[in-house]
Amino acid sequence: MRPEGRVLDLGCGTGFNQQFLSNGQTYVGIDPLLLKGANQYGFPFLLGMAEYLPFRENSFDSAVCIATLDHVGDPAMVISESLRILRPGGVLGIMNKGEIEGGRVARYGVYLRLGLRKLRYGNIAGLKRGLLEVVTGAEDDFHMHHFDRDSLSTLCASGFQHIDTQMVGNTLFLRAIKPGMSDRRR
Repeated sequence: MRPEGRVLDLGCGTGFNQQFLSNGQTYVGIDPLLLKGANQYGFPFLLGMAEYLPFRENSFDSAVCIATLDHVGDPAMVISESLRILRPGGVLGIMNKGEIEGGRVARYGVYLRLGLRKLRYGNIAGLKRGLLEVVTGAEDDFHMHHFDRDSLSTLCASGFQHIDTQMVGNTLFLRAIKPGMSDRRR
């Protein structure tokens, strides 16, 4: 997905993704955590949640949600708010950690890395917990939701159209279009 026009980055963190946009695009970021250095790239940054966007209807051409949807409290609300703030024909792009075989394979590497990181810093109890999570498939402390292609497509189906998903390795990509204006960027 190549965002166009006015772009909203949901869960923008420090605004790192802005550097990948072309000239002529207006970038706005929103994140619930005001991170140090959030404005180092010089873009408009708002402290806020993706579930409650402080923007008027039809005010953005594109919205991106990169490595964010699995961290929010209510993913359906994020999708609904994205639909509301996008102009007719606007594009929603999501990139997220994907799930394979019910999630256990996808989470294996995450838990193993977390466990090994804890070992490197001398946290044996943390290593034990990390390895137990690998075996049991327990949820980690940072990812509230896990998506596969079907669940993410279903989440977007109540409002968006031309939904396209792809898995590349363990990363899930989705592109969906808000109906209207002859779906100008199909």
